[in-house]
Amino acid sequence: MSRNSAHTLALYTTKAVIVLDSEGKRLLAKYYAADYPTLKEQRVFEKALFDKTKKLNSEIVLLDNQVIVYRNSHDVFIYFVGTMDENELILMSTLQAFYEALSMLLAGQVEKRSILENADLVFLALDETIDDGIILESDSTQIAARVTKKDANDGSIPLAEQTIAQALRQAQEQITKSLLNLVDEFTRFVTDDCNFPEELLSVIFDPALEEVMGRDLWTLMEDCFRRGVGGG
Repeated sequence: MSRNSAHTLALYTTKAVIVLDSEGKRLLAKYYAADYPTLKEQRVFEKALFDKTKKLNSEIVLLDNQVIVYRNSHDVFIYFVGTMDENELILMSTLQAFYEALSMLLAGQVEKRSILENADLVFLALDETIDDGIILESDSTQIAARVTKKDANDGSIPLAEQTIAQALRQAQEQITKSLLNLVDEFTRFVTDDCNFPEELLSVIFDPALEEVMGRDLWTLMEDCFRRGVGGG
């Protein structure tokens, strides 16, 4: 987003962001205004909001002299609350950006279970979208990119901030590294009479090793086994 666009967005505010499940129970909520200072008052408002929207086929409602934009995804409802004077299009655009960023970060699973399991990610995405009620960003790609950005100090990404694809890739790299270490151990102990530690035998006969060690070494290992590995 350009500096001018960011400055323009900063003129707009959100009073609250609320995420409820399909039964109206809170999954996430941030109140930036003092309209509902106690948890009890917030719960009453959230119940009224859910009751008003759970069966509506709309994107905008009015409640307590406030404009609320929302969208339903699977078993969750996401609400952005603004004043009566707030620009509805800006609110809706920000809500859509937040939703799309969540979809990127949660691999398309914007639903109750995924939100609960990745609460840190969801809160980070919200903080990149809104700061103390001020709308900071309405570009979903930028929001997701900032959440998943690597730490400049150690170059690593905390597990809670990884996308599923990143986590799988990291796990795959770790497995490959372990397999390569195992191959090194194997090649150190292979001799003409195929005499190497029995504890190594219990783990090396895995077809997954064939890709790592190459067909020649794999064939040698099979030949050792047939001839009676470990002095058999």
